[in-house]
Amino acid sequence: HTNTLLNMPSIFNSGFGLTSYSHIILREYHYVNLKMSWADAQQYCRVKYNDLATIESMDDVSRLKRPALETSAAWIGLTDDPKSWRGTMVSWRWSDNSTSWFRNWAYGEPDNRNIEHCAAESTNHLWADIPCSRKLPFWCQEGEKEIQIF
Repeated sequence: HTNTLLNMPSIFNSGFGLTSYSHIILREYHYVNLKMSWADAQQYCRVKYNDLATIESMDDVSRLKRPALETSAAWIGLTDDPKSWRGTMVSWRWSDNSTSWFRNWAYGEPDNRNIEHCAAESTNHLWADIPCSRKLPFWCQEGEKEIQIF
């Protein structure tokens, strides 16, 4: 598994003047070397961890460490459902319903060439849209844990 730390400074009035502190959000990623469809992988992650991986930055991307000899693409928690999101400019959404707009698509992706509505991360960390029924290993994430440091 891999940890992600996001440091977010904050300022609040403590009654004794302004105090500064940081929020650290810890997210753990787990590579699951079982081959499943996107929907089955989502269900597995929701039962065993929290959800399929949400990737919100290049820092998150750099923390996805797969086994050395693993060369298969792996599902992440990004999916496209144009019918559900009709009328919006972007129909890709994260499985956990987070609102991050970070994307790391490979050149020319997403192309929806073969009715591809699910995203997978390749070994070079770039993303491609792939038919959701394809069986791939996948990335799960633990729930976020927030720590405040004064």
